[in-house]
Amino acid sequence: MIPINFESKKNYYFAILIVIIFGFALRVYGFNSNGYWADEWYTLFFSNPNNSYIEFKYNLGPNGSGLPTYENTPWLFYIFLKFIFIIFGYYAEIGRIFILIFAVGSIYLSLKIISKCTTNKQLIIFFLILVSSNPFLVIESQETRVQSVVLFFGLWNLIEFLKLIDQINFKNITTFVLSMVLVMSFSPVTTTLLFSYLIYISINFYKKKIKIISFLLIFLMSIFIYIVLNYEYLSNVFLAKQFQGISSKFFFSYFFSTFFGTYFLGGFVLLFLVLSTIINFKKIFLDKKILLIYIIVGTTYFFLIVKSIESNLLIARYVIFIVPLILILVIRNLENNIYIKKDLFKSFFIYMIIFLQLINTFYQINNRPIKKPPTNDLITYISRSQVKTVSSENFLFGNYLKTHYLFTKKDLKYLNYDKLNKHNSSFWLICTNNMRSIVSTKNLEDFRHVKCSSKIAESKMRVVEKFNIPDLQARLYVKK
Repeated sequence: MIPINFESKKNYYFAILIVIIFGFALRVYGFNSNGYWADEWYTLFFSNPNNSYIEFKYNLGPNGSGLPTYENTPWLFYIFLKFIFIIFGYYAEIGRIFILIFAVGSIYLSLKIISKCTTNKQLIIFFLILVSSNPFLVIESQETRVQSVVLFFGLWNLIEFLKLIDQINFKNITTFVLSMVLVMSFSPVTTTLLFSYLIYISINFYKKKIKIISFLLIFLMSIFIYIVLNYEYLSNVFLAKQFQGISSKFFFSYFFSTFFGTYFLGGFVLLFLVLSTIINFKKIFLDKKILLIYIIVGTTYFFLIVKSIESNLLIARYVIFIVPLILILVIRNLENNIYIKKDLFKSFFIYMIIFLQLINTFYQINNRPIKKPPTNDLITYISRSQVKTVSSENFLFGNYLKTHYLFTKKDLKYLNYDKLNKHNSSFWLICTNNMRSIVSTKNLEDFRHVKCSSKIAESKMRVVEKFNIPDLQARLYVKK
């Protein structure tokens, strides 16, 4: 399939290293050329290392922060990130690097899982390329949000469960419970993993009641520890209202268009997976590891559909942990497909997917449907002026500006908006009231018709300069 001798361990491991480096390069490419999304501002605000734990809890309560919507990301993510900021400094760029580590680590964990499912080294390399270049995984790795962390711990948890199946001992129980508690603590949606494991052991160990009881006790232990550690968070989530909406498009592509970048490629992979699953149905039941992966993917989709009736959870990033598993199913079904017997055809099939996926990945990195705010351009423009003081009515964006490395490097100073009434010197006002991520592109108003002003400053100051870029507007106020 590939003109390289992978029977040689040296060649095989070298190829793995090259592919992982390639995956790293894709995730680094342009990852900090623009600003943070508005929802990433939440991450920085809640992870502020200068806040006490009491302030931290208060802000994360449904009414604590005073934000328009409740942030339902689990607290453990913010605690982890807060700890990282304490060690390395409170910079937005540190948050991106923190996520990047988990994103690249997920490539390696994906390798460990596929290696347990097939011995074909050429297909393993193909799979690794697909994971490394997947547009959805690459794009998510460039956001300071919890998704890439969930991906990492979800894959680790699956690895620990596979170990537990082979042998139930103290070490395997401990690592499984730890990974299970952690992954659920980063995303409650990953409880579908636990339900999947329960279904799997019921199918495979139905004659071994003692073993089933042992697994049940381990699962109950995981749930108990999880609830104890996340009781306050869970209480807030059940009381708060979700703010995501349901899209009927889900039932046409089942996220495959999102996972693979386009409706064409996503639809092609989905169609192949459905048809090959029907063809290989008997083989799937004989291959226990692949059966487990099918159960995980199926249970996750079932949970989302049922839960979304009342909670609106049909969002692709919530189930990021199933993307490498779907790719494993694609590879294994291709390997087992009786209608594609020759390696040449299999090779061509995968090369085509990789080629199309790479095009989608590079296109999406450079041409996102809604581009990130060009914060670097804003900071560069302001830094060239004589006035170095900046303020914004949007305190989330203001907090982001303060943590931006370029903002600090250019010796700019941030003034809290509520202190403007005591400020008598010139300053830049930054407005975020016409953002593409909030207002649809179709309804986006021209900058000339969007008001950007400060009621506090208008009585004693006047605007002498204006600067408009997508998402952000700057007004220079000086004394009248």
